[in-house]
Amino acid sequence: MPYLDRERTVPVHLRWRPGGLVDDEAVAYPVLARALLALGRPGDALKLLESAASTVSKSHSQDVQFTNAIAWGRVLAANGKSSDAIRSLKATDARATKSGFVGYALDARLALAELDVKTDKATKSSLGSFETDANSKGYVLIAHKAAALRDSTSRP
Repeated sequence: MPYLDRERTVPVHLRWRPGGLVDDEAVAYPVLARALLALGRPGDALKLLESAASTVSKSHSQDVQFTNAIAWGRVLAANGKSSDAIRSLKATDARATKSGFVGYALDARLALAELDVKTDKATKSSLGSFETDANSKGYVLIAHKAAALRDSTSRP
């Protein structure tokens, strides 16, 4: 049974290939990358997004592009590439803001705030301002996440 051998030897992110449209496949990569990060496998998440780059680049959907760019920033940060992550997430925030994609801009800023908290650069006041901004724009979940980050930091 060669299929069973393949199942045991090939990492899941290399086996997974859905049929269908490019966007359908490309939108799944950031979800899988976040799952790999949650499992404590940042290296696998990085390999996944690196191998997905050609598929993602074929998508003309800005939703797909922004979602993957934010996942890329989070994965870079989880792999200790903070300066690359910051550069990528700031560029994504700027592109999303310019294009009118408020939710993606806020999500990129949330990823930056998470990185700031991890590196002890975040302040309660900056996270409070971010929370207020997200709330005022109707992004309650992002505001709650910002509040949780604010409560977890010790810097005023």
